[in-house]
Amino acid sequence: MKRLGKLIFVYAFIFNTSGVQRFIGLNYSLVLAQLIAYLNLFLLLFAALQFIKEKGDSSITVNSWLVYNFIYYVLGLLASIRYNYFEYIPMTVVQLVYLFSFLIFFKKKSNRDGFLNTMILAFFLYNVLTIFLFHIGYDAGSNTFLPFGVNRAEGMIGDANNSALISIIGYIFLYTHYYPKIKILRYSALILTIYSLFITFSTTGLFIFVVVIAILNNKFFTKERLLFSVILIPLIYICLINITFLVEPLNLKELQMMKVKNIENLLSFNFNQVDSSGRDDLVLQTMGYIYDNPFTGYGIGFGSETRSHNTFINIWADSGILALLTFVGVTLLHFFRAFKLKIYEKPLVFSILMTLLIFMFSLQTVINQPYIIVLYIYLGYFIDEKIRYSNPSIHNQEL
Repeated sequence: MKRLGKLIFVYAFIFNTSGVQRFIGLNYSLVLAQLIAYLNLFLLLFAALQFIKEKGDSSITVNSWLVYNFIYYVLGLLASIRYNYFEYIPMTVVQLVYLFSFLIFFKKKSNRDGFLNTMILAFFLYNVLTIFLFHIGYDAGSNTFLPFGVNRAEGMIGDANNSALISIIGYIFLYTHYYPKIKILRYSALILTIYSLFITFSTTGLFIFVVVIAILNNKFFTKERLLFSVILIPLIYICLINITFLVEPLNLKELQMMKVKNIENLLSFNFNQVDSSGRDDLVLQTMGYIYDNPFTGYGIGFGSETRSHNTFINIWADSGILALLTFVGVTLLHFFRAFKLKIYEKPLVFSILMTLLIFMFSLQTVINQPYIIVLYIYLGYFIDEKIRYSNPSIHNQEL
């Protein structure tokens, strides 16, 4: 039964990451998509029960998510009752089931290690699918085929920024863990993943990717290379602040050029010229509600309704200031714990944590996506496992 349980976890993660459920709802039947979603939840609970009695690792970092969710849902439910706002509550069951199921499954190290390949495969398949849909002109946001092609790759999720997030996470895992005997396979997978990111034309995504590259390659920053960088970095910077001129031969569409211009404006510190796609107005609108009621919030899902495109503001609008402060504490705890890792263990963890943190300021769905919840649980166990093994006294006590 445990083998069946592992297969269910693999299936659930790949299915959720792929965006197939959304495609079924748009093209076949919304009821069918919902039935599949709830069936998957029952399957996950069944699979989790197969591992619930297994002994495994404890994790302070992972358990902090239980504290946050308890506070968020208790306060959020109270606010929902007060303002009679219950529309989004059924949808939140999904992330709770993923949280508890994978918390149980990942407590055993062998399950975590084995599932790593599943995550690498799921992210890579999504990125390949994103490239395919872009080139056949399928616009997932409007669920139509556009005869003149799409402006930005949106993947099956139907959102360019969310697809960019998956591209970057996929790149990080490929870069740190995919080392096939045939090296061309590794380089091909990395190039495809970078391309899937580029065609999203996500300003946030491309900015974060530069940060990720720096984190992943920190070991190459020797004195000699840093000296060489004094000459090289200014040349790269000059190219980037003139990127609109450099990409002119590509004949990009107007919206694509606008996104490229955003990168140029960011790097040249012309922040007032950066196009936020209306996000600033949505943030101000949501903050207006928060100023009127900063302590208790308006109920679970209220932030999603106002579309603030900011995870922190969403939590504040849903469940109030205490839930927000708890979430900030949980986020900071991951970074504080990660600083205790050995130098060669830090690039994977910090690159993913920084990616998720920065995207939280431009996406409202970061902690609502089940695959991201799984990712946080995996990182939590990974961080605490490495800390234990680097501290012999703690490890020997557990043995």
